[in-house]
Amino acid sequence: MPGGEGPRAFAGIGRSEPIFPVRDLDVAMAFYEQLGFSVRRYDAGYGYAEREGLRLHLRASPELEPFSTSSEVYVETAEVDALHEEWRTRGLLPVRSSIDEALKREVRRRWEAGDPVGLMSAAVEDKPWRVREFSIRDPDNNHLRFGRQTG
Repeated sequence: MPGGEGPRAFAGIGRSEPIFPVRDLDVAMAFYEQLGFSVRRYDAGYGYAEREGLRLHLRASPELEPFSTSSEVYVETAEVDALHEEWRTRGLLPVRSSIDEALKREVRRRWEAGDPVGLMSAAVEDKPWRVREFSIRDPDNNHLRFGRQTG
Protein backbone atom coordinates (compact mmCIF):
# COMPACT_ATOMS: atom_id res chain seq x y z
CA MET A 1 0.00 0.00 0.00
CA PRO A 2 1.43 3.40 -0.91
CA GLY A 3 2.37 5.64 1.99
CA GLY A 4 1.95 2.91 4.60
CA GLU A 5 -1.83 3.12 4.51
CA GLY A 6 -3.94 0.53 6.24
CA PRO A 7 -3.90 -1.04 9.68
CA ARG A 8 -0.62 -1.82 11.36
CA ALA A 9 -0.30 -4.67 13.78
CA PHE A 10 1.89 -4.34 16.82
CA ALA A 11 4.72 -6.68 15.92
CA GLY A 12 7.01 -6.27 18.93
CA ILE A 13 9.96 -5.19 16.77
CA GLY A 14 13.01 -4.98 19.00
CA ARG A 15 16.61 -3.92 18.64
CA SER A 16 18.58 -4.81 15.56
CA GLU A 17 21.61 -7.08 15.75
CA PRO A 18 23.84 -6.72 12.70
CA ILE A 19 25.57 -9.76 11.28
CA PHE A 20 29.11 -8.90 10.22
CA PRO A 21 31.24 -11.09 7.95
CA VAL A 22 34.80 -11.52 9.26
CA ARG A 23 37.85 -13.18 7.71
CA ASP A 24 39.13 -14.62 10.99
CA LEU A 25 36.71 -15.07 13.89
CA ASP A 26 39.48 -15.08 16.52
CA VAL A 27 40.89 -11.78 15.21
CA ALA A 28 37.43 -10.19 15.14
CA MET A 29 36.60 -11.33 18.66
CA ALA A 30 39.94 -10.03 19.98
CA PHE A 31 39.33 -6.68 18.28
CA TYR A 32 35.91 -6.19 19.87
CA GLU A 33 37.13 -7.45 23.24
CA GLN A 34 39.86 -4.79 23.21
CA LEU A 35 37.04 -2.22 22.79
CA GLY A 36 35.31 -3.45 25.94
CA PHE A 37 32.81 -5.86 24.38
CA SER A 38 32.05 -9.21 25.98
CA VAL A 39 32.68 -11.89 23.37
CA ARG A 40 31.54 -15.47 23.10
CA ARG A 41 31.84 -18.12 20.47
CA TYR A 42 28.83 -20.10 19.31
CA ASP A 43 30.84 -22.52 17.19
CA ALA A 44 33.93 -22.53 14.96
CA GLY A 45 32.34 -20.14 12.48
CA TYR A 46 30.09 -17.87 14.54
CA GLY A 47 30.39 -15.64 17.56
CA TYR A 48 29.00 -12.60 19.33
CA ALA A 49 30.36 -9.32 20.66
CA GLU A 50 28.16 -7.43 23.14
CA ARG A 51 28.42 -4.14 24.94
CA GLU A 52 25.50 -2.53 26.73
CA GLY A 53 22.57 -2.58 24.26
CA LEU A 54 24.59 -3.57 21.19
CA ARG A 55 25.05 -7.18 20.08
CA LEU A 56 27.07 -7.93 16.96
CA HIS A 57 26.91 -11.30 15.27
CA LEU A 58 30.29 -12.27 13.80
CA ARG A 59 30.17 -14.80 10.95
CA ALA A 60 33.41 -16.36 9.69
CA SER A 61 33.84 -15.58 5.99
CA PRO A 62 37.49 -16.39 5.18
CA GLU A 63 36.97 -15.54 1.49
CA LEU A 64 36.57 -11.81 2.27
CA GLU A 65 38.94 -9.42 0.59
CA PRO A 66 40.11 -6.42 2.64
CA PHE A 67 37.88 -3.36 2.13
CA SER A 68 35.32 -5.43 0.22
CA THR A 69 32.57 -5.58 2.82
CA SER A 70 30.05 -2.76 2.96
CA SER A 71 28.34 -3.76 6.22
CA GLU A 72 27.39 -0.70 8.25
CA VAL A 73 25.34 0.06 11.34
CA TYR A 74 24.41 3.27 13.15
CA VAL A 75 24.32 2.98 16.96
CA GLU A 76 22.50 5.63 19.00
CA THR A 77 24.96 6.47 21.80
CA ALA A 78 24.19 8.95 24.58
CA GLU A 79 27.84 9.53 25.60
CA VAL A 80 29.45 9.56 22.17
CA ASP A 81 32.35 11.83 23.25
CA ALA A 82 33.20 9.62 26.24
CA LEU A 83 33.19 6.49 24.07
CA HIS A 84 35.46 8.10 21.49
CA GLU A 85 37.84 9.21 24.23
CA GLU A 86 37.93 5.69 25.70
CA TRP A 87 38.75 4.12 22.34
CA ARG A 88 41.45 6.69 21.40
CA THR A 89 43.95 4.62 23.41
CA ARG A 90 43.03 1.22 21.94
CA GLY A 91 45.41 1.19 18.97
CA LEU A 92 42.97 2.16 16.22
CA LEU A 93 44.43 4.11 13.30
CA PRO A 94 42.93 7.62 13.15
CA VAL A 95 41.03 8.72 10.03
CA ARG A 96 41.09 12.49 9.59
CA SER A 97 38.85 12.85 6.53
CA SER A 98 38.57 9.83 4.26
CA ILE A 99 40.23 6.46 3.78
CA ASP A 100 42.83 6.99 1.08
CA GLU A 101 44.96 4.44 -0.75
CA ALA A 102 47.92 4.94 1.61
CA LEU A 103 45.79 4.08 4.63
CA LYS A 104 44.34 1.03 2.85
CA ARG A 105 47.89 -0.15 2.08
CA GLU A 106 48.88 0.26 5.74
CA VAL A 107 45.87 -1.73 6.93
CA ARG A 108 46.64 -4.51 4.42
CA ARG A 109 50.33 -4.49 5.39
CA ARG A 110 49.47 -4.86 9.06
CA TRP A 111 46.97 -7.67 8.38
CA GLU A 112 49.58 -9.57 6.36
CA ALA A 113 52.15 -9.00 9.13
CA GLY A 114 49.78 -10.57 11.68
CA ASP A 115 48.94 -7.24 13.32
CA PRO A 116 45.37 -6.46 12.16
CA VAL A 117 44.11 -3.02 13.04
CA GLY A 118 40.87 -1.09 12.99
CA LEU A 119 40.20 2.51 12.03
CA MET A 120 38.47 5.30 13.94
CA SER A 121 37.48 8.87 13.16
CA ALA A 122 40.16 11.17 14.56
CA ALA A 123 37.45 13.34 16.14
CA VAL A 124 33.78 13.36 17.02
CA GLU A 125 31.98 15.64 14.57
CA ASP A 126 28.73 17.59 14.45
CA LYS A 127 27.08 16.64 11.16
CA PRO A 128 24.71 18.87 9.13
CA TRP A 129 21.90 16.36 9.72
CA ARG A 130 21.97 17.29 13.45
CA VAL A 131 23.93 14.31 14.71
CA ARG A 132 27.17 14.26 16.69
CA GLU A 133 29.06 11.14 15.68
CA PHE A 134 32.25 9.23 14.99
CA SER A 135 32.86 5.91 13.35
CA ILE A 136 35.09 2.87 13.53
CA ARG A 137 35.91 0.16 11.03
CA ASP A 138 36.97 -3.22 12.31
CA PRO A 139 39.84 -5.15 10.65
CA ASP A 140 37.32 -6.52 8.12
CA ASN A 141 36.01 -3.06 7.18
CA ASN A 142 32.67 -3.47 8.98
CA HIS A 143 31.59 0.12 9.66
CA LEU A 144 30.02 1.17 12.96
CA ARG A 145 28.83 4.76 13.42
CA PHE A 146 28.18 5.93 16.99
CA GLY A 147 26.20 9.11 17.52
CA ARG A 148 23.43 11.08 19.14
CA GLN A 149 20.91 13.64 17.98
CA THR A 150 21.90 17.26 18.62
CA GLY A 151 18.66 19.07 17.91
